[in-house]
Amino acid sequence: MQTKQIIPLLKKLRAKNKQTFALQVILALLIILYIIGIIFYQNHYLPNTFAAGVPIGNRDQQEALAEVKSKLGQEVVDFQEGGKDLGFVQLNQFELDYPNSFDWQEGLAKQWAWVWPIQILRGNRQLEAQPSLLANDSQVDQLIQGLGIDNSQREATQNARLTEAEDGSLQVIEEKYGNNIDSESMRQAIAQGLSQGLDKIDLKTAYKQPKYTKDGKGIQDLQADYQAKEATQITLEFNHESVTIPQDQIKAWLHLDDQGQAQVDQEAIKDYIYQLNETYSSLFGKHEFQSTYQGLVTVESGTFGWYIDPDAEAPVIAENILKGGSYKREPAIAGQGYMAENEIGNSYVEVDLSHQMMLVYLEGALVLETPIVSGNIGTLTVPGAYQVWQKLEKTDLRGYNPRTEKEYVQPVDYWIAFDNNGQGIHDAQWQSQFGGNVYQSSGSLGCINTPLSAMQEVFQIVYVGMPVMIF
Repeated sequence: MQTKQIIPLLKKLRAKNKQTFALQVILALLIILYIIGIIFYQNHYLPNTFAAGVPIGNRDQQEALAEVKSKLGQEVVDFQEGGKDLGFVQLNQFELDYPNSFDWQEGLAKQWAWVWPIQILRGNRQLEAQPSLLANDSQVDQLIQGLGIDNSQREATQNARLTEAEDGSLQVIEEKYGNNIDSESMRQAIAQGLSQGLDKIDLKTAYKQPKYTKDGKGIQDLQADYQAKEATQITLEFNHESVTIPQDQIKAWLHLDDQGQAQVDQEAIKDYIYQLNETYSSLFGKHEFQSTYQGLVTVESGTFGWYIDPDAEAPVIAENILKGGSYKREPAIAGQGYMAENEIGNSYVEVDLSHQMMLVYLEGALVLETPIVSGNIGTLTVPGAYQVWQKLEKTDLRGYNPRTEKEYVQPVDYWIAFDNNGQGIHDAQWQSQFGGNVYQSSGSLGCINTPLSAMQEVFQIVYVGMPVMIF
């Protein structure tokens, strides 16, 4: 080949090599730039990224948060309802934050750094960032009032609620959607509007929404919860007895209030406990007593004995029902003699009305014996198993005398009360004699008249809570 033909070919080859090299350099630079971009967007938001309507592309987490807070703080939000302007609010009046609704770090972690060139060409990328309005209720209430919103003139939103039909079955009353606005619903409306980059908020978005809807899971959960309460099983174990409260009884105690919330009728529970006491407790039962002069006698019920305490037990039963489940336990017991082999014990006061004698036993030993005068005919002493509940010295007995039909005041040196109807043991210095048939002519109004000399000793021996057996 001639030299003249080779030279042009060499020139073309050199030019082509230069072009190839240039392309290789450009490609290498692009690759380097792409890699740098991947590294950069590991901790920076991709281009065209927005949070709450604020562009945060190419910013790191702290810069993005600061930018959003700065921009939103300058925002003026207008409020409208039915196409009518109601007013506006400058957001710098309130503090904005993102406490739980959006994790800025999560926003970075979810983005794909390797698509950053595509994101430049693609449309805006919105992060699910919903600002929270950090304002107390009074601040938001002032905003509501400033917009001329009067909830008394608006229809209130009502939750779907449960109600009881005549046959006792549960029914659901459908929710009602109103247009009332409270501080929480206003907060949510503002936050939602900001997250969407809105500068106008329709008050419809601030209408309070029902918590429970007819077909929602919440009302279904309430139904299931109420039925679980109805199925509560409670067994009371006491004094070697075991009583399971009937299921129908529990259902009868349960009811729904005006808000559809389960309530328990504690007064009805107390009535049930009274019935249990009448059947099982010693307070309402008769007592077998080994007397000094008459042997084994039956003493009527009085104020002595054990019983299920209605005031203490009713709230516990109500709590069990509201929690639901199965319970087997001892009820709240009050009074004396519960689970005792010898219910009355070996320290007591014995009043034998037939013999007109009072005896005091202490730790099984007879320590005092004295004649007495009991109630006159017409105001007889009421027999029963009692217990001392009060001791007084130098006091006045006051009451009404049905025989004289007058009020009376009678000073005594010693007074021991044992029932709730004014009966007690006291000295009677006006009595000239005691015992025998004295009660038939000069008997008391029901109290146990005792010689002063014996009464001094009785007062020292007897203690509050000591049984008093009168028969």
